[in-house]
Amino acid sequence: MISQDANILEFPFSGWTNLISLLGFSWDFDARPQEPNHITIVHANGKILDVYSPGIYRLPPLELVEDPIALAKDLYGKYNGVRFVQVLEKSSLLNFIGATQKVDWQSMDYDDYLYSVHQVALQDPVGLYRYPERQLGWKGIPYARIKEYVAALPDPSALVLGIFWNSMPWLVLIALKKEKKIRLITSQEYFAKFEINADYLPSGLEDYDMLIQLVESRLAPVSVSLVTDFRTFSQIMESDNKYEALAASEKENRIRSTGLLRRQ
Repeated sequence: MISQDANILEFPFSGWTNLISLLGFSWDFDARPQEPNHITIVHANGKILDVYSPGIYRLPPLELVEDPIALAKDLYGKYNGVRFVQVLEKSSLLNFIGATQKVDWQSMDYDDYLYSVHQVALQDPVGLYRYPERQLGWKGIPYARIKEYVAALPDPSALVLGIFWNSMPWLVLIALKKEKKIRLITSQEYFAKFEINADYLPSGLEDYDMLIQLVESRLAPVSVSLVTDFRTFSQIMESDNKYEALAASEKENRIRSTGLLRRQ
């Protein structure tokens, strides 16, 4: 899906930060979670080594991990607002790191590598336990479904995601699919090299047509796009029925999109 030699051009640091936050990749087996609603316990054969938890949660004194699965479920049920609890055994964590370094990443597409790493973790479900268990995918959409969807898009074609906050770009992600794989990942800043006046670069929902025109004039026809504000995007992605949420948002003129409201 994402070519191992995909070009990443003119993608700002803030874009990377927001993209990682959006995808949640940094949550997996992170012994020191950055967001204040994760609990992580690291132990060695049951002996507690470290406990990382937000200050708002007062955990009971812990000395031993006898049953990591029961412990994680118990803590998750006790503390309202906890996104997940993970109980990591030190040797399992070291084995996981070693095993992922042996994965033949040089022959894989980027997303296939991530899938392989996920499969390595699943080989030790007790030593690397997380509750609720994480399914490979995004916001309830399985990885296999995402890969299938991208594979079915016209070739070549462009994909556009624009999320704005107070009329400022929070994340503008533009990808080019060519020869069955994502070959280019960039942002609206890519077009500056064509000497387009920065004052005319897209800055919100009202500039949707301009953004699509820029992409199609320099890359390829846009097969899928979504441009909206951060709040609306969050509401759509947290919805159990994303299709209905998209349709309702479009009816209320809170999004502009291409290709998403066709039943797959």
